[in-house]
Amino acid sequence: MAMKTGKGALLATVAVGVLVSGCATQSGQTGSFNKWWECAIAGGVVGGAGGALDKTGTAVGAAAGGALLAGAICALADDEPKAAQPAAKPKPVPAKCKYVVPGWDVAMNGCPADSDGDGIPDPLDKCPGTAMGEKVDKNGCAILEEAHLASVHFALSSSELAANAKAVLDQEVVLMQRYPYTKITLTGFTDSTGPLEFNNKLSVSRAMAVKNYLISQGVDPARITMAGDGPEDPVATNATKEGRMQNRRVQLELKN
Repeated sequence: MAMKTGKGALLATVAVGVLVSGCATQSGQTGSFNKWWECAIAGGVVGGAGGALDKTGTAVGAAAGGALLAGAICALADDEPKAAQPAAKPKPVPAKCKYVVPGWDVAMNGCPADSDGDGIPDPLDKCPGTAMGEKVDKNGCAILEEAHLASVHFALSSSELAANAKAVLDQEVVLMQRYPYTKITLTGFTDSTGPLEFNNKLSVSRAMAVKNYLISQGVDPARITMAGDGPEDPVATNATKEGRMQNRRVQLELKN
């Protein structure tokens, strides 16, 4: 037997439709029906009210229909996937660096590189390429921990550098380059033969000859000091030819 509908049923249908539309469009927002059972209760109330107004139907039937309709649609609306919120980007944590390099962005680039592993970062290292494990100063340059001495010898009454003397000085230049912040002291000497005044001038000339050679090999003249002590402070006896040859010398000293 076909069911008759009246004004109350029509009113219930329209009211439930409006209610469901609100549930579907507002689901998940504050103050709306965002659970299926909330929509079902509201739909039942509206459907029941409409049924009560309809003389051909019952309030109970209208309420049940409204509850089923509203609950089903709200459940479907509630199951729609929610838009994912973008994850917050982590803030970079500045690295802890031993040395602060002016203008270096630690947060962006991390600690500056130390290519030779001497503890001084490359932007501050004035002596790149120092040997592994060698003690260095704040500039990254190797430290000469003990004073270094060497000597070159001269012919009688001469201040000219012989080939073997230049070979010794070439080795000293390598050491001076390895320790660029050392000071170099040159002291010229003679044997005891000849006048004292002549020997004093000759000792200075010998020291000057060595200084000029070092400068020609790239040593900074500001690092060099020199003096002439004539026959003073002999290293061997002047009574023999061999001893006198040892005394005709320029002594080099490297120290920090």
